[in-house]
Amino acid sequence: MFAFLRKALQGQSPFPDLKVDHWDYHAGFSHPRWRDVAVVGRAAWTALVRSWLNALRQECGPDYRLDRNDHFFLLSPLKAHQARLQLDFFETTYQKLTNQLSGLTSDRPQVVLVLLNTEYQRYLSHWS
Repeated sequence: MFAFLRKALQGQSPFPDLKVDHWDYHAGFSHPRWRDVAVVGRAAWTALVRSWLNALRQECGPDYRLDRNDHFFLLSPLKAHQARLQLDFFETTYQKLTNQLSGLTSDRPQVVLVLLNTEYQRYLSHWS
């Protein structure tokens, strides 16, 4: 089930300072150990998040898609136009927060997961 992720992290990793032991697997989902990778720069962080979300998209099934803009990744079963509307809303809100709360926003892309109930329950079971 995790063949894509394992292949991506073996040998020619897009982030060579992150080894395969920085990944956890639970209930059919993979995820990075965020504390282990919190110190990497923006480019490495973005590559890590993209790799994780692509693996998670495959693990969720063919109805899921990954969309992104400058500040957000959106993994969801939404149609393309619905996903674009959501990303536009996130970006507008981000810009308002950045203008009002200077210095409190992150320059790293943020992740938004929209999971159907079955995937949501499986994903959260790791923390319950």
